[in-house]
Amino acid sequence: MRARLQPQQKYIRGLFCGGTLCDETMFAVMEKHGDVYSNIQPDPEFRLKDINRSIKHTFLDFGDDDFTNGKPHPMIDPTNRISRLIEEARDPEVAVIVMDFVLGFGSP
Repeated sequence: MRARLQPQQKYIRGLFCGGTLCDETMFAVMEKHGDVYSNIQPDPEFRLKDINRSIKHTFLDFGDDDFTNGKPHPMIDPTNRISRLIEEARDPEVAVIVMDFVLGFGSP
């Protein structure tokens, strides 16, 4: 896959509805890349100061209070996550976008 990417495409971005899946994916990426930022990153050095701006490898839990304060959970209203997907897809430094999709009974 690397051969198909442009030289500037080097970052992974994760856009998740669920915090557990965001955590698991973030920690897996942290094994290879140390500079992983998130709104739920336990290390304060790598916690996003502004959740509206990605830094290097960024993983977002859209179900966290940062995004749901006064708004429906992203499984009910995915508007914020869709907007962010479009924004991240336009970033020339992004190589991969990882997302979770909840399927089955009870899912929207």
